[in-house]
Amino acid sequence: MRDIIKITKKYFKNPLFYILALIFTTFQGISEIILPRYMGDIVNKGIMTKNLDVVYSIGAKMLIFTVILGLSGYLSFIFINIAVLRFGNETRTKLYDKVTRLDYKTVKEIGGGSVITRLTGDVEKVISVIKVTIDLVYKPLLLSIGGFIMIFSINLNFAFVFLSFIIIQVIIIYIFIHKSAPMFMKVQIKIDAINQKLQAVLRSMRLIKSSTTESYEESSFEGKNKELYSSNISVLSLMSALNPIVMFIMNITIVVIVVMIGYQSKDNSTTIGNVMMSITYAEQILMSIMINSNLARTISEISPSLKRLLEIDEAELPANGTEVLEKVESITLDNVTKSYVENRPVVENLNLTLNSGDRIAIVGGTSGGKSTLAMLAAGLTDATAGTVKINGIDAADYDKQTLRERIALVGAYNNSIYSGTYVDNISLGRDIDREAVEKAAKAAEIDEFISSLDYGYDSLAYSSGNTISGGQRQRLMIARALAASPDVLILDDSTSSLDYSTEKKVLDNITSMYAGITLILITERAGSAASCDKSYTLEKGGLV
Repeated sequence: MRDIIKITKKYFKNPLFYILALIFTTFQGISEIILPRYMGDIVNKGIMTKNLDVVYSIGAKMLIFTVILGLSGYLSFIFINIAVLRFGNETRTKLYDKVTRLDYKTVKEIGGGSVITRLTGDVEKVISVIKVTIDLVYKPLLLSIGGFIMIFSINLNFAFVFLSFIIIQVIIIYIFIHKSAPMFMKVQIKIDAINQKLQAVLRSMRLIKSSTTESYEESSFEGKNKELYSSNISVLSLMSALNPIVMFIMNITIVVIVVMIGYQSKDNSTTIGNVMMSITYAEQILMSIMINSNLARTISEISPSLKRLLEIDEAELPANGTEVLEKVESITLDNVTKSYVENRPVVENLNLTLNSGDRIAIVGGTSGGKSTLAMLAAGLTDATAGTVKINGIDAADYDKQTLRERIALVGAYNNSIYSGTYVDNISLGRDIDREAVEKAAKAAEIDEFISSLDYGYDSLAYSSGNTISGGQRQRLMIARALAASPDVLILDDSTSSLDYSTEKKVLDNITSMYAGITLILITERAGSAASCDKSYTLEKGGLV
């Protein structure tokens, strides 16, 4: 419960509609409590005494409360839906904003597939629980308390019987929650694994087909799917036993009450109306507890979701500097070492100085630390040892927003295309005019392709990207980076699908059309170095 209080306290900014839902649910609950009492009074004071005036009088009151019951239920339903929809929107927006500001390491630790699950499925689960808190928590509690008060006023012995059985039910429900929560967490982990597998397959679909590894991928996915199936079966087997146990206790309670009524009826110490009221309130109370047992399952199911959302919410943001970066004049890697695992450096003792207008190539093999070098130069990750300086100032001292605006990185795997026009895909929601978009496309040698489409730059691109080639996709990503006119452009293996002639054209265009831009080409192809003024080799984590 602490987790859900944390989440709701932070993201439930406007609880007005939720409060209105509580108010109308209170009217609904009071009506449900009063109606059985009136029914008993009709029997005791009207039917048994053959007094029709009393029957009509109490019947009219029952009709009024029935109308209140129906109207209150309807309004409560409307207001709670508005409240949870607002909460869901606020939660998703704020958590998405948090994810975009997390550092690379934290996002990688959480996992891309897991982030998607958390911001969609986990948020929906929390919304569904908040939505039913009124029906599964507040209203049953109200009916139970009201029912107890009524039973105490009718027969004290009945009340003590109820209390005994309710304590037993609460203990059983607690045991089920305690046992099932870790099992639901395992289910969520398995769902994350499937999402991450699907993402990897969709990203590498062409490679999988060309290497004919479909059968391996199918068996791998089937294995993960079976693990999810087994975890679901385990948790459902446990939780399916809860309702029958609660129903059994409920029926035993009713039987005990009926037996007690039988003994009391022998000496006329109770009336037919009191019997009717007692049984009705007994069913009302026990049904409320039955509903609460369903809440136990729901709480067990969302506990992992709450923890996973709080992991994002409480994740530490990277320290943000205060220096404003207006223009990049130089980048210096001063004896820089980067390790992701202790004592296993990916790059070690790097020394490199870049000045405005430089055009260099860094050549290295697979897993040689090229992407790490790119992220260090872009200020996307901190060095384990040594210092990355921009204009002679530690990169960590700069405001992250201005740093991202002045240094652009195009990665080999950062090639997502979004459903929308080509203008939208290149501008990417930034305040960039059409002239800058077209200039960037021309520099990246993608203008001719876009202009040949039926609607030119207003033609639709599709997120699947199946309508464009690998080289066109890479050039589109380069145009996206250039559109904001950065001071530094880092191409991390993002020209691998271009032939040498096209690659040289793109590099020459960038240098000529964006005066003073610093260009860093990181590649596996030694031939690409010929297009640059200087070249370095990244070997065994060091520059040669």
